[in-house]
Amino acid sequence: MHTHSSSFVATCPNCKEPFHFTQVNFTGMNDCGHWKVKCIQCEKPFLVPIQNPRESYTDKRWQILECLDEIPTGDSAELTTDIVLHNLQRDKTTWTYDYDAAPLYRCPLEGCNLDISAYSQLQSVADQVQEAWCGAENFLLSSHGAVDQILVSVDIVCSCGSPHTSTFYAPTYLGASDVPLSERCLLANVQGANLEDRLNCLASKSEVMDLLEKLVIRWQLTADRILLATVISNLKLGQKQQFEIGSQVG
Repeated sequence: MHTHSSSFVATCPNCKEPFHFTQVNFTGMNDCGHWKVKCIQCEKPFLVPIQNPRESYTDKRWQILECLDEIPTGDSAELTTDIVLHNLQRDKTTWTYDYDAAPLYRCPLEGCNLDISAYSQLQSVADQVQEAWCGAENFLLSSHGAVDQILVSVDIVCSCGSPHTSTFYAPTYLGASDVPLSERCLLANVQGANLEDRLNCLASKSEVMDLLEKLVIRWQLTADRILLATVISNLKLGQKQQFEIGSQVG
């Protein structure tokens, strides 16, 4: 049975202390349950909804008091509802563009999802893209040429009638990849989409993480290193407290 893991961060409903944990999921059936967790800050217990509570895990600093299939009647422990998927790995170098997640690119006139439109258009011309790349790859191999990235430009048909051109990129892997180029491509830009307007919005924490991951994919085309900094502006917090919070969310 295949498994995959997802990292989450929740907050203690009593003191708002961040609680990081890893949820294990199976390709088949998954058990739904709860953890009763003792907070390392205020030491009060609280409940965390989680799939496969007996297989999932957290930092050794946190004490899991109980694994529960159902919340017992009359349990005084408060249920946390502030949970967000937090899967940006600090040392991650390979990425997959999640077209089912919150879209980064939207048409400014119609508001439609240009992430999906770009991907659909790329798949519709996948054979032509692969043929063009095979010719370029043979030339590079014969001439001992070297390039880091392949760029693919695809026009998008949008109901607004305005031109949108998508730009994808993929690692070169000269002569070393059996995966079709269209399946390796990552979306880096859509001309005509206003990123400033898209990012100046109200969004859930999960949506923010989805957008951030897509921005990292975009930035990777032009930067070999990316530094993500968390800005904490609260004059009531001392320098030590700000450093601790930055370490927890960074």
